[in-house]
Amino acid sequence: MKRHLLPTTALSMKRVVFTILCCTLLMLFAAPAWATADPCNAPTVGTPAGPVGNDTNGFCSLVITITGTSGNLVATLTGGNYPYPYDGSDDILIGIQNNSSVAVGAIVLSAPLVGTDNPFQFDGDGPCDPLYNSTPYSWCPPGYPVVSGDTNPGGYEGPDNTFVGISPDFTTGKILFTTPLPGSPNGGVTPGASTWFALDSTPTNVVAIGENKPLTAGSTTIFPFGPFTASGTVDTETSGPDDIQITPLNSASGDTLTVTPVPVPAGPLGLVPWAGPTYFGVEGGLSPEPPSGQQRFSATNYPNLACVPYADFSTSGNPGCVELELDCPAANTDACNYVYTAKNDFKIDGLSLPNGIGGAALLVEHGVDCPTTGFNQNIFLSYTGSVVGGDPVFGSGAGTKSCYAVAFDPTAATVPTGTTVSTFTGFEFPVLDNPHINPIFPLEFLNWDYDNSSGVPVTHLHLCKNSSGTGCTTPWVYLSLTALSSTAACQAVAAASSPLPSFLNSGLLNFGKGEYQFIWNAVTNVKHLTGCKVAVVLQFDSGLVVAPATFIYP
Repeated sequence: MKRHLLPTTALSMKRVVFTILCCTLLMLFAAPAWATADPCNAPTVGTPAGPVGNDTNGFCSLVITITGTSGNLVATLTGGNYPYPYDGSDDILIGIQNNSSVAVGAIVLSAPLVGTDNPFQFDGDGPCDPLYNSTPYSWCPPGYPVVSGDTNPGGYEGPDNTFVGISPDFTTGKILFTTPLPGSPNGGVTPGASTWFALDSTPTNVVAIGENKPLTAGSTTIFPFGPFTASGTVDTETSGPDDIQITPLNSASGDTLTVTPVPVPAGPLGLVPWAGPTYFGVEGGLSPEPPSGQQRFSATNYPNLACVPYADFSTSGNPGCVELELDCPAANTDACNYVYTAKNDFKIDGLSLPNGIGGAALLVEHGVDCPTTGFNQNIFLSYTGSVVGGDPVFGSGAGTKSCYAVAFDPTAATVPTGTTVSTFTGFEFPVLDNPHINPIFPLEFLNWDYDNSSGVPVTHLHLCKNSSGTGCTTPWVYLSLTALSSTAACQAVAAASSPLPSFLNSGLLNFGKGEYQFIWNAVTNVKHLTGCKVAVVLQFDSGLVVAPATFIYP
């Protein structure tokens, strides 16, 4: 349901699971000193708001108040204290007040397409742009870049916000809070943190909210999410089975993560013979495109793959996929270096794919914002078939800021219910896989099986001596060691053992049928290693990264 805000009054699958193993996420911090409980009375603490063009008080024209709990957030859009655009035309100040029980790291906003007057169609008159205001207002953040011009967000961002993932028609975009907004400590009785920014016109819908949560090594943090539905001026999130579960192995104290689900129309439609130009799966002609403003899903590097639509984000004739963005600022006490596993859980849209899927994939591109068409790695690990659901799918990879999407090969045979297809199985006897901890010996026999996503053995895997693949023949695997203990000796032995040394330089042993062995020549006679925990990490040229076993020095 769409709505419009007048100046002072607002009118108005079955289950799929992915697991990924990643490194180098980042850390977020507590609320900054400028945050205030009322973003529309004073954008800066203790300082009355300065004038902004026609808005002589600097008051917000729109306030978005977030309430509710994790996975069930509510966003209420109301007119602010000042009813008119500050530039006398269309640009407005927007306040975000977080009174929910969770920290908020991002929000995705949208509005119906209106000519060239759309929320993210910036035109160079941001309230803190020195080229628009020769003397920036006293409450503007210091050091704003001197920038101006159409589509340039300079001066619009507010104190600690950036605009990313803007749709081609400028109707939809994500505001990423570089410092997440803490929620209310007591259910909204005491307001949580707030911030402000400006847009080029009034957004009317909340598409998604990114929750920010702390991470603890060895523990699982669950990020539930669901679609938002509008009723008048209130957008309500309803999460069912949809979530992503993060379990870091060696993260530092204080690490946090923001996860934002970005809905995109399902696609691509041009895959033949599975899909024609006007329908997705078994559905008929599409009704008008979902009002996300985003381009239909496609993956330039994987033109044979389509995204898997989520049941909760789909309606008849409008199947919708979700790209998951993982974000955090660059500062991190552990230099953004830790290993984690993740499980993505949701239901397949039975209207589009009533028989389930085959050729499962988990696509990722690192260092980008969602949505993207440049997915360049497939970190698929395993998939268990089911009719429209109950489908556990696992993947594993490494990266920093990342965008993930669940995909499948429409021409592949559907995986029968209860059948599991895996790309990696191991380590196998005599090494025990996680969560067991193996005592380390001078020689460790690392055995595993490696197949492709259709379950066909990869019989020509090569050993690579670097993680970039430089000079290596594909398909390749790189073996290294990562320390799970913080002592200097443990960190040093892990670094010295990467790439992993093999016994008598025997390298990778190929037994055929996708079965491989690597005899690790472990260093055990180094002082101060007692109690040092390490994990062997395998990185494949596809992007798949696994840490199947943990070892401890005696």
